[in-house]
Amino acid sequence: MKKNILSKVLPIGIGLMALTFAFANENKSSETDAFLMDGYIYNTLEEICEKVQVDCSETGNVACTFNGHDVYKNISSSETSCSVPLLRWE
Repeated sequence: MKKNILSKVLPIGIGLMALTFAFANENKSSETDAFLMDGYIYNTLEEICEKVQVDCSETGNVACTFNGHDVYKNISSSETSCSVPLLRWE
């Protein structure tokens, strides 16, 4: 009798555990990823604007920087000049 109950309940229990773990491990972005946006820095060696991920915005009181370079919102159509500086709050 014990073997009969166990053979019916065990697969159901395992299925419920698998379903629970599937939702528990759902891909969630971290809080910092939610605030990252595309920005551009001017690469003086190659003389082009490179895309970077930064925690900046169009409003703030301090210029946004990435590795010591000012970060800009967009690039011109030629990709050799960055414009519209991004800012951050300090």
